[in-house]
Amino acid sequence: MKNPSGRHAGTWFNRAAFRQPYPELVDALFASGEALPAIVVFADGWTSFGGSQFLDSPATGRYRSYLCDEIVPFVDARYRTVADRDHRALAGKSTGGYCAMVTPMLRPDLFGALATHAGGALFDVGYRNELPRRSRLLRDLYGGYLDYGATAFRRALKAVGVPDDRIYFELFDAGHGGIEYRYPLALAWPSERMSA
Repeated sequence: MKNPSGRHAGTWFNRAAFRQPYPELVDALFASGEALPAIVVFADGWTSFGGSQFLDSPATGRYRSYLCDEIVPFVDARYRTVADRDHRALAGKSTGGYCAMVTPMLRPDLFGALATHAGGALFDVGYRNELPRRSRLLRDLYGGYLDYGATAFRRALKAVGVPDDRIYFELFDAGHGGIEYRYPLALAWPSERMSA
């Protein structure tokens, strides 16, 4: 699927002051031996309207189908993967984090693990409280951030009997941005479990 707004996957390499871009963090993680070898794929889900959340939508396109039916087979056909769900994980942040939460539930045949960082979810709950506060504090846009979606997702996993040793959950003092230093954990933790 051609991205109508241009190619945005290159933004993974953007450099901010005093921070490493995520691809460099991934390289350092594997070089340190803190994670088992893995193939890391960066998918572009950006649309002319913003993030697609990798949903199939008549407005933005068939991005979940693109991910599941085109990207996964493409990678499996061209790289030395172990082409089964127990050796494939999905991770993302924000709209990509939402994709990482929802897609494995809809396609458990493809993905056996997930990691979400500030994944958008429970939109009505999060924005119901957020918008009035933001409208009053337009000059201070760096207020606290509580991840309602991740908390609710964890509760739902526990409610259906997913054991604690299969969930790594952590809320930490930060905002929605500038958390790429947390992403390598999302590679290391599932790689250990998928290799066991």
